[in-house]
Amino acid sequence: MLEYVAVNQPATKEEGEEGTVSSGVAAYQDDCLVDTIEDVVPDFAEAEQLAQMLNRFEVSLLHFHDVVEDYIAQR
Repeated sequence: MLEYVAVNQPATKEEGEEGTVSSGVAAYQDDCLVDTIEDVVPDFAEAEQLAQMLNRFEVSLLHFHDVVEDYIAQR
């Protein structure tokens, strides 16, 4: 079964700046990580909503990147 989950990852830290955390979405097929798109949104709650939407509409792994790109473009 394909499942999308929100993930956090530390963003790169530029000299003199505080490090920030960005959120993305990971795809798991039968409990194995198969794909991840990092740094999609700055807010983990929004990443969770995106993952829920991907699951609700049963987005194919083939269309995962396209759907996320469309989501980002409409923000």
